Amino acid sequence: MKETALLRQLRRLCHGSQEAVQNGSGLNELDKYLHVKRPIENAITESLDKIRALNGGLILLVGSAGDGKSHMISTLKEDYDDFHFLNDATEGCSPCMTAVETLKYAMEEFSDDKIANTNEKLFVAINYGKLLDFIEDSDIKDNYKELVSCVEKMEPITKSLNNRIIIISLSHLQSFELNIESIDKPVDSYFMNSILEKIVVKSKDNKFYQAYLEDKQKQGLFYLDTIDPIQLNFELLSEKVVRDSIVQMIIEAIIRYDLIVTPRDFLDFIYSILVYPGWKEFNESKDFFKAILPSLLFDSSENKIQKALSLLDPLKISNYEHDRELSLLFSLQEYNDNLITQGKITLNSDLALSLENALQKFIANNNKYKVELSGVILRLQHALCYHSESKAYIEFVRYLQGYYKEDSVVYEIMDELVKNVIPRHYGSYYSDSDLIPLNIQGKKYKIFARLSMPTADFEPRFNSSQPYIFEKCIKLYYDFKTDEPIELVMDFHLYEHLHELSEGKLATSYEGERNLNFSNFVRIISGFSDAAQEVIIIDNENNRTRLSFKYKKLQMN
Repeated sequence: MKETALLRQLRRLCHGSQEAVQNGSGLNELDKYLHVKRPIENAITESLDKIRALNGGLILLVGSAGDGKSHMISTLKEDYDDFHFLNDATEGCSPCMTAVETLKYAMEEFSDDKIANTNEKLFVAINYGKLLDFIEDSDIKDNYKELVSCVEKMEPITKSLNNRIIIISLSHLQSFELNIESIDKPVDSYFMNSILEKIVVKSKDNKFYQAYLEDKQKQGLFYLDTIDPIQLNFELLSEKVVRDSIVQMIIEAIIRYDLIVTPRDFLDFIYSILVYPGWKEFNESKDFFKAILPSLLFDSSENKIQKALSLLDPLKISNYEHDRELSLLFSLQEYNDNLITQGKITLNSDLALSLENALQKFIANNNKYKVELSGVILRLQHALCYHSESKAYIEFVRYLQGYYKEDSVVYEIMDELVKNVIPRHYGSYYSDSDLIPLNIQGKKYKIFARLSMPTADFEPRFNSSQPYIFEKCIKLYYDFKTDEPIELVMDFHLYEHLHELSEGKLATSYEGERNLNFSNFVRIISGFSDAAQEVIIIDNENNRTRLSFKYKKLQMN
């Protein structure tokens, strides 16, 4: 396959391109076009204005590699030319200076004895690890106590007492938003949706779209005779329902598999789902099914987002609906739009024609490709109409909504879930709200003690005007009349485990070790049981109480 105009433009998005890594010196043409103002940028400009008003101060933008710190510096330099910008401590005064030495030199005016009167305005973009190394330096600990204090209590936005130091943490922000009022779309990502739209929007300013038109014009009527997978993938991405599905799948992977998505990773991902890695040797009959977007979307290749999405591949999830659909597709004789859309949406005419042209070739080929064809159509159906295959994920997102919405019904459900599954976590069918397993458990017999658990308290922190600042977990607090309540942090992994237990599954020793957070929680609260007065041994085979020991202290006359 020859290099096309569209391919040349798309290659600018991949990790290997010269434009993939920025140094903060300025924005190139592609950067300017793809720039999407992220919500945190308002907080950054407000902080710059506050430091400017004080005529001196320090701003630290803390994050990780690839999360757009350099890009933000490039967008700010022109409007804030009275600030000195330091990009990740890499702009050293000497090639012999370490990052910590560079920071020491740059921040000399912000020591405890100088900061109140400094006229210097400094903006530093820095990785979290380097910042921790910096404050561990003995000289910094002694002479920059105000800065060290801000770092140690770091939140999304942290300010010193005199407002001369402001720390903005990108690590505390989510790459998607939680809409606590939405029924149809509780999670979404403005940033990812905006970038995808910029790639495919029909505009004179969009070089990707103009390159697509150029290629199509060159092909003329010959586009019906040959399949250009990149062009077909671009047309698929142009469908809003496909872009919505992609964003929803990425968010699901973020919550379920702890995927971290940076802007740089996301641009490389777009390239990876549009361009088949073996495009130079592309052979239509041999490579088509591997080169089409639904296959690339779930292909576990070098891009880490694709690797995470491969775990959501509908072909790897066996259930009645998938098996039924695959059996129907396996005996497919002719193409029709409803086959792909299942009657739920209407495809763009260009895309409908391209899909019909491509798929009909293989359908008409004496069922030679029926295995590959049925698989790619199932994936395509999923891309055109997103739905999670995980009941636990669907429930967790709804409960996360309710948690931050301060829904008392959700609080009650979470509290009851925790109390009811504790015995199952220790491999016992027996369930009683007044009993708690002790740490010594046998295969046949389980040892319990009586415990009266208080009702859980919840303290969610959420601001609807900042829906990108929240924790992906539900925190329950149990007050046993100690100095501090006992906290249980329920992320998706723990909820999935407890959900499975509530559905009748018994935990194995491996799962108990994997969910040490919950095991430690049970161990701690079991210390408040009446085990010193009574121990109950239960036969696990028939849930009968076999023995009950009660202890009484001997009183000395």
